[in-house]
Amino acid sequence: RRVLFRSEIDSMVDRESNHASHTPEELEKWLAQIGRTEEEVRDEMRPVADIAVRRALVLGELATLEGIAVEEAEVDAEVDRMLDQFFGAGSGLEGDQKLQFRAMFDTPDSRASIRHQLMTSATLGRLVEIASQDEAGEADAPRARGKIGRAHV
Repeated sequence: RRVLFRSEIDSMVDRESNHASHTPEELEKWLAQIGRTEEEVRDEMRPVADIAVRRALVLGELATLEGIAVEEAEVDAEVDRMLDQFFGAGSGLEGDQKLQFRAMFDTPDSRASIRHQLMTSATLGRLVEIASQDEAGEADAPRARGKIGRAHV
């Protein structure tokens, strides 16, 4: 858990600094601009990182228990949706041009991020289903899989 916590704080510093944390020089420049030390920034982020890690662990466990999975086809569909959203469905982007732009969006890192977003959304959808059951409980209620519950991704 400590490694996840440290990684989450690193990610938060990276996002907050607009990726200035990629090099020590850029990070120092950013810290000077905001008038804070790295330790001050990291201390401020600790409570939020702790909550984020706890939530991720709980959602991961729920996804495992509920058998929620994201298929590669769903990741492909999300990349296509992002391309359509970015360029517009009627942008005239066709053939080789579309493949070139797809290659820019379709990297291992972006696919992992998309998969994580889809998994989180599907798991939260299942959590809503569970919380919405009447008091009698519906043990056989349909379980969310992949696309179910990802309308707001």
